[in-house]
This record gives sequence, C-alpha cells and structure tokens, in this order.
Amino acid sequence: MLLLVVLTVMLFAVLAAGGLLLCWAGAVYWYFVIVKHSRFHTVGYRLGRVRIVDAYGQTPSRRALSLRLLFAVFGPINIILDILWIPTDPCKQSLRDKLAHTYVVKASAHPAGPARVVYRNYYIMGMAFVFQELEPLGPLRAS
Repeated sequence: MLLLVVLTVMLFAVLAAGGLLLCWAGAVYWYFVIVKHSRFHTVGYRLGRVRIVDAYGQTPSRRALSLRLLFAVFGPINIILDILWIPTDPCKQSLRDKLAHTYVVKASAHPAGPARVVYRNYYIMGMAFVFQELEPLGPLRAS
C-alpha cells in the first residue's frame, strides 16, 4: 500500500513538473515499439491478423521499430503517402517499412523461400534514395 502511495505521489510530481509530454511520448514508444516487439502485438495488428517481420521472417529489432515510429512525425501526411505509395510499389511496402527493412505480413504467413537482396533506386520529390529489397529466387508459393 505504501508503495502505491509513493508511486502515485511520484507520478503527480512528474506531471506537475511539466512531464506530461514526456509521459505521453513514453506511452507512445511503449505501445508502438515495445508492444509490437513483444509476442502480444498491438490491437490493430491483432484485429487485422497481421504481424511485422524483418527480412529473415523474425520479429524486427527495437531499432527498426523505432525508425518506423519516426514517421509518426508526419502525421496525416503519412496516411496520404501510404495510400499513394503502397499500390504502386512492387513489394507492397510502405516507405517507412523500406527505411526500416521491415515487412507487414499476414499473421499466418510463412517464408516463401530463398531470396536475394537487391538495391533499387527511388526518386522522391527530387531526391534519390536507394532501398534494400528482397527478390524471390524461385516461383512464389501462396501463403
């Protein structure tokens, strides 16, 4: 009981000292990085029956998930960018996934087989980018 009182007082002290923004940022990081990295995943990923993987089919690192989270800075522009980008991309990856080397796949998906790493050039708003992508070596099998 004493521990609960101490923690409550500490929380109010942090909030009173202007730490509300810091607490909010910590909660966002916890949800979008720590929870996605865990075996539980976020509510949206569970409802959509998808998961996020790296090039090896494993859970991506916290560094990669943090890099994906940085795109939240763009706010609503991020959604518009996804709507315009994903249908035209051969790998159906969002721009943030290309930067973080991650893939959003069905939760029941299995690796399609061996692939080679290729580097492709993209020109976005007058800037040149080189992204690492995977290209299947053989025929794709349905998952």
